[in-house]
Amino acid sequence: MRGLRVPAVLLLFMMMFGLSHAEKTQESDGRVVSELRAYRVNPHPLKIDGNLDDEIWSGDNLTYASVFTQREPDEGELATESTLVAVAYDDAALYVAFWCYDSEPEEVRAQLVRRDRSAQSDFVTVRLDPFHDHRSGQAFEISAAGVKRDARYYDENNSDLSWDAVWDAAAQIQPWGWSAEYRIPCHCLRFSSKQMHTWGADFVRSINRKNESVRWAFTPVEDGGFVSNFGHLTNIEGIQPARHAEILPYAVSKAETEPKSIGNVDGKDYLGNLGFDLKYALSTNLILDATVNPDFGQVELDEPVLNLSAYETFFGERRPFFLEGSDLFDTEFNMFYSRRIGRSPFNDVNDDNIGYYTDYPDATTILSAAKLTGRLGAGPPLPFFPR
Repeated sequence: MRGLRVPAVLLLFMMMFGLSHAEKTQESDGRVVSELRAYRVNPHPLKIDGNLDDEIWSGDNLTYASVFTQREPDEGELATESTLVAVAYDDAALYVAFWCYDSEPEEVRAQLVRRDRSAQSDFVTVRLDPFHDHRSGQAFEISAAGVKRDARYYDENNSDLSWDAVWDAAAQIQPWGWSAEYRIPCHCLRFSSKQMHTWGADFVRSINRKNESVRWAFTPVEDGGFVSNFGHLTNIEGIQPARHAEILPYAVSKAETEPKSIGNVDGKDYLGNLGFDLKYALSTNLILDATVNPDFGQVELDEPVLNLSAYETFFGERRPFFLEGSDLFDTEFNMFYSRRIGRSPFNDVNDDNIGYYTDYPDATTILSAAKLTGRLGAGPPLPFFPR
């Protein structure tokens, strides 16, 4: 059966070293699902450097995902290069290792770009559905150059690339290809409170020079779906979801200079500002967001746009406070445009006859704001903290 064979080189490797590979099970609906057992390790400081020389990656109890199937360019065919993936965990985090073997290791592409930017690089991705609701989840990607990207999934087929989590990963070019190592803390994952867990999971590898994308939990394009097609990550036991709480205080100062005037005799003005953001998960499905005198100076700037039309330029929202829970109101029509909140003042003041200093604010002040977002009753989990 195509897709269940193991490449000859990898099969020989597994026989020589006695490696256990992942299994496949059949669901009640007839779908064949890939399964991988996670290996529990004792809590210890793991150095995330991408070399995979830590003792947890040489344990006898490790099980490896080894059969990857092409999504592109030859859908349904086995991967042209061998890949191994192993997963371990402790009370605090999930650990993932990739061995990306390559017949031409000198051709591995590793372009360095900013975080969350796409590039001409080989990369691997860990996709997780910790709630196992087949509708939501998140992705953690790292390229051969060590560039990280992350995203969250909602409503089965939708993704939010603006989501950012605090996690660690590293990659290393090797004589036999390249390797990647992950540490994903439990505090950036949302899952139910129970003793034994089975999570949805998928592992992806992209080989840039071949335009090849391979998946562990392969489903033909014609079958549709996305998160619901993930495989199973099993044997996760004894971990509990973290109670998410986040406080981000800030302090800024600046100095302004201008020609001397009656109202500003020395031509200088010193300004300062204080504020904080608060985020607290009341439960797995209720999140409280609050902000006092917010400052959005840390938010990524918009790309310059030359608008010669009579219509307003649409800019996507980037501010964490407004992004939290925004998908709850996601419709085919844009019902609410939050970028108008806090926009810069645009009215002019005629002070030709004013003989003293006039203060022109360059930003609209938001004194404070709060919101409670959530779902009551059964349903998929809420979005995660943006940081």
